[in-house]
Amino acid sequence: MKITCLHTMDIHIPTFDVLFREIAPQAEVSHVIRGDLLARAQTEGIPGIRADTLAALSALDGDAVLCTCSTLGTMVDELADPRVLRVDRPMMEEAVRTGPKVLMAICLESTRGPSLSVLESATQGLGLPLDVTVHCCAGAWPFFENGDKTGFATAVAASVRTAVNDHNSVVLAQASMQGAAPLLADLGIPVLTSPLLAAQATVAQAKS
Repeated sequence: MKITCLHTMDIHIPTFDVLFREIAPQAEVSHVIRGDLLARAQTEGIPGIRADTLAALSALDGDAVLCTCSTLGTMVDELADPRVLRVDRPMMEEAVRTGPKVLMAICLESTRGPSLSVLESATQGLGLPLDVTVHCCAGAWPFFENGDKTGFATAVAASVRTAVNDHNSVVLAQASMQGAAPLLADLGIPVLTSPLLAAQATVAQAKS
C-alpha cells in the first residue's frame, strides 16, 4: 500500500507519519512539500495557483494521495480523482452531523473560501441543516510559521474562546490547529480536528 501526502509545510510530516504508522503500519508513506503554493495563495488568491496545484496533485502517485493543506482543497475537489483526498472533508462531514450551529476557526484568510465550500458540500451531501460562523484567529499564524507549536496552540485556543457561544461544535479548519483541541476540552462540545479522520479515510481509500 502506497500513500503520498502533499503538504505546504514540512512540520506536518511527523504528525501524519505517526498516524499512518498507527493505522496502517504496512503502508509506504511519502511526502511532497510545496510551500510555494500556500505562499502564493496568500498573495495571488486561489485562481493564481489553480493550474499549478492541479498539476502538482495529478503528478503524485500512490494508492491514495492526501492533500493536507485546506487552502488547496478546492483543487482536490476540482480534480475529482477518488484517489486524491482533501484533509478536511471527513472532519466537515462529522461537524455537520454534530448539529447545525458550527463555529469554524481558521488562521489564514486564504482558507476561508475552500473550508466553507467543503462544509457546505458536506451539508448538501448529508441533507442536514447548517448555521456556520467563521472565526479567524488573527495573530496566531506567526507562531506556527516560527515553529512555536505551543504558542500557536495557545493563541488559537484563546481566540476560539472569544467566539464560542451556543455552538454545537467547533471545527479547527486547518490541520496545523489540532494542538489547540486539548486546550478547549472544557468547552463541553466537540472540538473537531482533521488529521486523524483524514488519515483513516486515506487508508480506507488506499485499500479499496
